[in-house]
Amino acid sequence: MGGEVKVDNFEVEVMSNLLNLKAEKFRMKSRQAAIKFSETFFEGDTAVDPYAFDGIRKRLTGNQKILAGTGGAALTLAMLDQLLDAVIGENGQKNLYMSPTLRRKVTALVRAQTGSSLITFTQDVFGRQQMAYAGAPIRIVRREDDGSTILDFDEDPGDAVSDTASVYCVREGTDFVHGIANKSLPGVKDFGEVEAGPYHLGRIEWYCGIVVKHPRAAARLYGVLNA
Repeated sequence: MGGEVKVDNFEVEVMSNLLNLKAEKFRMKSRQAAIKFSETFFEGDTAVDPYAFDGIRKRLTGNQKILAGTGGAALTLAMLDQLLDAVIGENGQKNLYMSPTLRRKVTALVRAQTGSSLITFTQDVFGRQQMAYAGAPIRIVRREDDGSTILDFDEDPGDAVSDTASVYCVREGTDFVHGIANKSLPGVKDFGEVEAGPYHLGRIEWYCGIVVKHPRAAARLYGVLNA
């Protein structure tokens, strides 16, 4: 994962600080690589892209795939509870991944239950506020650039109509779901100005993938309608 970064000589000439210019270019490329990794983590398929790795969706089988309903169905709290139960461990050890739309539906369902305390707010390791359902933190999956989501209502639940979405429950850890890579951070190379053209060349390079070690380390609720 990565790619090449080109800084045109025109930019070099008109910018006062070459190092800051290159740093910004590498930052932009890194942000795009992060979006690509997130997409691949959930929906990667080597049959579609041989340079990717198989994501969570393709790896899950059997009881770890929960269909909301034939042809799709609206989300219910019972479905979320079933999804959480499909993954090993206490709810606080798991994460729920969903789109912003489905997160809003979860909060609406909880609010409809008078006196419910299923939604709580805690802080993550960086001190940021996070929402949790039944003790499991809710992670919003959304692109940083345009606000769209990888987990949109664009999946076919089996009726030849792509109008449903998925919610994932994942337990991360060395014995469950974790990443693998040739190094802890992507490698960055700056080749300077090249003879091939009027530009400076850089490269970001990282050999990465994921491992699912436990048969109940993750689960997917699919066929959820936007209703």
